[in-house]
Amino acid sequence: DRAEFRFNAVVMRARFDETRSETDGRLLAKQLIEAEQEYMSSKHEDPKIFKNDPGGICFRRSAQIHDWMFDTYHPWERAQLRDFFETRQELKEQYDEYFE
Repeated sequence: DRAEFRFNAVVMRARFDETRSETDGRLLAKQLIEAEQEYMSSKHEDPKIFKNDPGGICFRRSAQIHDWMFDTYHPWERAQLRDFFETRQELKEQYDEYFE
């Protein structure tokens, strides 16, 4: 399968190089549409999607929230979440003491 893939890649590259100097936008748009149709007709009807790839069941499931983002909160937002920010400030101080 790898040899077949490489052969098809070389053929595709040769087709691309043939039209590299083309300047007519209508012809290029037509070729693009034909290439997309060829791709869609040769695409597998049920492609294998790994769980962490885009479209997989685990892709972007747990968002990473960076701690520095809380430093950008407006004082009014901090007042609404006073308990959270007080606890966070204590933890930041303990963190600094631990690593000094």
